Amino acid sequence: MGLGGVQNFASVAVVRFLLGVFEAGAFGGAIAFGVGHMNQVGGLSAWRWLFILEGIPSVLSSLLVLFFLPDYPETAKWLSESEKQLAVDRLRVDGSHGQSVHLTWTEAKATLCD
Repeated sequence: MGLGGVQNFASVAVVRFLLGVFEAGAFGGAIAFGVGHMNQVGGLSAWRWLFILEGIPSVLSSLLVLFFLPDYPETAKWLSESEKQLAVDRLRVDGSHGQSVHLTWTEAKATLCD
């Protein structure tokens, strides 16, 4: 959000620097401090809490994507007709054409167990 308000390269550089400082230091340190004090809370080790807490944003964002990201450009309510047509044309050239062989369960198991 901060980058949306900048007007020149110097401002971009300063905002990116500050974002990096706060993301790497303050937020990471706060999570590490908090999780370090959660050992055996609810019978779970601190490292388990770290995975749970860091996984929550991914799960929540996946629900947003599930409900708001359209399956096809034609069904996107937020695209204009010309934008829909552009997306369809791009998919026709760059998208998958469904000519590959289907993955079998044996191949999937071999891939996961390799």
